[in-house]
Amino acid sequence: MINKEKIQYKLEKEAVKRNGGMCESYEYCKFCEEPKSFNRKSRTPCADALLTLKDINDMLKNYMKNKAKVSTIKERINNWENNKDILDFVDVPEYNLGMPRAKNKISNPIENQVIYKEMNKKQVEELIEIEKSKLFSLEREVKKLENAFSILSDKEMFLIECRYFENRSWENVEYNFNRKFKMKSTKKRLQNQIADIKKKILDVIKA
Repeated sequence: MINKEKIQYKLEKEAVKRNGGMCESYEYCKFCEEPKSFNRKSRTPCADALLTLKDINDMLKNYMKNKAKVSTIKERINNWENNKDILDFVDVPEYNLGMPRAKNKISNPIENQVIYKEMNKKQVEELIEIEKSKLFSLEREVKKLENAFSILSDKEMFLIECRYFENRSWENVEYNFNRKFKMKSTKKRLQNQIADIKKKILDVIKA
């Protein structure tokens, strides 16, 4: 998946130079010159504006993998947030409580263990925030595609499923498409149809 956050950062930095002030990308950007009708609710509006057919191709290839990741991350976050003893998920170093206190050490071994547990609890809370951030990005990308899928015909969606979700060869796509819809489309024609479908998806995502 493309790292749109990095692209966004570079674009905003360049926009600041060209605009002679703060980046206005969240309303109207003089740098990318996208119209106000563009979906500025995105956290990466300039990067989204630069989406190409290659990006759509990558998004389609990663769609099934990203859906699986969304489920896994949701389950992980749920387990972390609802577990009564959140420290079960991190390694807390064991202490030999009978060891003498080190020279110039302020806290005793028992206090050290409490501090370590608090540190680990904070680390887990930070991990949860990181996972939520990843989840937001993945869900957003999946949702964008699913919105675009809703306008595709059965034939168009079948082609996308065969080629990208099931990773079939063009020969296999041709055979299954013609058998299902009782047609005689050639591989070349289906390849052109896929290209047109990707353009349609790109237009929906950038609308």
